[in-house]
Amino acid sequence: MNYETALKLCKENGQEQLLRFWNELSEDEREGLLAQIGELDFSLTDILANRGEIVKRGEITPIRAVTIAETARKQELYREKGLAAIREGKLGAVLLAGGQGTRLGYNGPKGTLNIGETRDLYIFECLIRNLQKVTDEAGCTIPLYIMTSDKNNDETVAFFEEHDYFGYPKEDVKFFVQDMAPSVDYEGKMYLEAKDRISLSPNGNGGWYASMGKKGILDDVRKRGVEWLNIFGVDNVLQQIADPLFLVARPLERDGLRHGQPPSRERVPPTKRAVPVAQRLVVRVQEQHLDHGRARDRSHQAAEQHQGGRPGRTRQPE
Repeated sequence: MNYETALKLCKENGQEQLLRFWNELSEDEREGLLAQIGELDFSLTDILANRGEIVKRGEITPIRAVTIAETARKQELYREKGLAAIREGKLGAVLLAGGQGTRLGYNGPKGTLNIGETRDLYIFECLIRNLQKVTDEAGCTIPLYIMTSDKNNDETVAFFEEHDYFGYPKEDVKFFVQDMAPSVDYEGKMYLEAKDRISLSPNGNGGWYASMGKKGILDDVRKRGVEWLNIFGVDNVLQQIADPLFLVARPLERDGLRHGQPPSRERVPPTKRAVPVAQRLVVRVQEQHLDHGRARDRSHQAAEQHQGGRPGRTRQPE
């Protein structure tokens, strides 16, 4: 990208302030700024620029939930089916760990915080141990995808290396850096953090799926045959990751499981299959907030692919 192209693009999107220091920059600084501008998705700022417009939110309906009583009655069946799915390689886990421990008074990736009282005990260690409770029961491991940020990726990877991944197979752990989004004011104008650099911030936990796609992680998901992804945050050290009951209770009930019989894959023709609830919500959010340019195309492609997906999956990779 050259200066003329960048200026035209910035003017079209009301962001010409990004080039106001152009005459003060060196050649290397100019190249870096042009590269940043070329990678921007300007459609994201349209949300703020047009925030006064009424946004059609579509139909909002209650989600049919599986109750505690239902789970208690069928927990043996659910556990059996959940462990079977894990053994068949259908489950993967995604750890959202892009944050720093600043609010905890800790200078470093949140997951590296030592919370032990009488011995060293790290947040990442707790989460791995919780995951291993299930993988030990299943007799196999599952792929673990860890989302980091530009600020903590290198330190996070080094921490896992230093602690030998807490006994979890290294080949089953993959790191990816979450996408960055431009920092803007209330009018949607992008900030510069330096004369030659646009201010960027992590795009939040909600961007995990798009980040997995851009970083090529979804290729690994498909290659492994993973059909369900258990998403969890770094903050809750007591959560049970990859819980077999949680994994299959809702999908089995939705598919009409009765008397312990597995759901039929041939019952509904592919063209008639409804998008599962979780998938519908994801597609709706994408269309509502990112219905501009490339983002719109991506969300529509996702919707088409989800429509042709397999039944009975609460969150299925595209």
